[in-house]
Amino acid sequence: MTTPSFADFIDAPFYPGASLSLPGRYNEEPIQPFGPADEARFWLLDGHWSRGLTPLCMSAVSDIVWGTQSGAEMYQLPATKGTAGRAVGIHVYVGDVPCCSGWEIGDRATRVEALVGDALADFPALWANRLASIETALDHFESADVAAMDLAAVREYMAEAWAFHKWVWVVHFELMDPLIGNYMGFRGLCGELGVADVDIAQCFQGLPTKIMETDEGLWQLAAAARGTAVADLLAGPDPLARLRGSGDPAVAAWRDHLNSFLAAYGWRTEGMCDPSLAPWIEDPTPALETIAAFARAPRNHDFMAARAAAVAERESTIARIRASLSDVDGARFDGTLSACQQANFSWWQEEHNFYIDLRAHIPLRRAVLRLGELVGVEQFDDLCYLFRHELDSLLGGTPYSTYANLIAPRRAFYIEGRARRSEMPGSLGTPPEGSGDPVMKEIFGVDRALLDAVGNASSDATSFTGIGVSAGVVRGLARVVTDVANLIDIGPDEILICVFTTPSWTPAFAIIAGCVADTGGTLSHTAIVAREYRIPAVCAAGVATSSIKTGDLIELDGTTGAVHILERAAP
Repeated sequence: MTTPSFADFIDAPFYPGASLSLPGRYNEEPIQPFGPADEARFWLLDGHWSRGLTPLCMSAVSDIVWGTQSGAEMYQLPATKGTAGRAVGIHVYVGDVPCCSGWEIGDRATRVEALVGDALADFPALWANRLASIETALDHFESADVAAMDLAAVREYMAEAWAFHKWVWVVHFELMDPLIGNYMGFRGLCGELGVADVDIAQCFQGLPTKIMETDEGLWQLAAAARGTAVADLLAGPDPLARLRGSGDPAVAAWRDHLNSFLAAYGWRTEGMCDPSLAPWIEDPTPALETIAAFARAPRNHDFMAARAAAVAERESTIARIRASLSDVDGARFDGTLSACQQANFSWWQEEHNFYIDLRAHIPLRRAVLRLGELVGVEQFDDLCYLFRHELDSLLGGTPYSTYANLIAPRRAFYIEGRARRSEMPGSLGTPPEGSGDPVMKEIFGVDRALLDAVGNASSDATSFTGIGVSAGVVRGLARVVTDVANLIDIGPDEILICVFTTPSWTPAFAIIAGCVADTGGTLSHTAIVAREYRIPAVCAAGVATSSIKTGDLIELDGTTGAVHILERAAP
């Protein structure tokens, strides 16, 4: 297979009947095609959307791009103006928006510290204030009787849903940017004091979150199903229909348990910011598949024991670091640590996902599906293949016949693009010395380890190094997963090899033995969840999914970041 060049991705084919010039407000750059000048910049294939983006999803993700650029301006980040996106078919690459003027960088550097400090002065109160508004909005949207709406009511509901969605992603980065900046300051001090990266991250683990709370509920459902008729129904085809069709009183009682769980935790999709995906409250099949996998597991995950172990490790690590420092350095460490614990990104990263990343887009889906019913679509999700401006046109009175002939070719384009995901290069462009954007650095892991891995990539490499993000050494058989939909194939005690993980991948961490990700930093979802589930993990390995095959025997060291292929799987 010929290795693609950057030129192969310039002006790549896009959805039929659409140009990639999506209307919207941007400080700097919208999502757009690659151009020749982009080769001088560095781009990572975004692991948040391993399925690719439908037109509706791409319209929603444009709000995230706006949010990153809005946050960068809000805090005057000195080395970046946020994150940019480049579409290659249905897939998106992300990179820094450069802040290239020397005087501007200097001017922003004089202001950023005070702006971030103001935001962090009482972070718990700030988050509580924003969360109250988010929950009020979610209650408004989720309680609405969308099925009874006429076109005028759908138009109003969708306008409100888009306004909320844009606002909530501004809030997202209003909170994320100062949290990450605060952590980076702590990490910089620790680097100066000789503290290892894996020890730095351990200082913030062991706190309960809504995502872990959801996983615990899934395990409780699995425990109640194990050894009963429910387990047999879950193991067969179409488990939802089989459960609903059973007259067994024990199955009915379990269904009541499931319905209570979905009422509390079912307003979430399997992918981040993707309104083309059904939430569990609409179709609980993904949750049922996870429950079935848990019911087959040889042991339950003990959340209480894992959290106690994480807390004990946290306190032990902090004590060990303090003991190694002088009085002066110890005081500096304690002051910075206290600030980061009060504004704890590792906790907030998993907490906010429950309310924003996995949920805030669902009102858009509800409006789009109802609009589809009103205009007479053939398949219920046909309008997921229209962009926002096209949906707005329908709501304004344009006949559906204007767009109906675009649906089938766009659906085919999406299916073809999704099948080609594994062929997409993990990165494009020119590796930089580092990343100025805190999200790119700490979430995506664009740091020296990743850049070296990408720059020194070799198809026959059997050893490579990333960032150790969760301590411990483990050996096991590899399972390469590049699409979250295939996560159900993973077996107990296998080692997950992936590009990136999102909260939808979290349940797998309860049964795997370890994880190696191509991208991600110490604050990535992969890193945070691995520490809470007490499994070794390496991020920013760069070439894991291209070097390791399912069935290979590998060893990973979550402290040093070293990964070794010990034995290749039989062909």
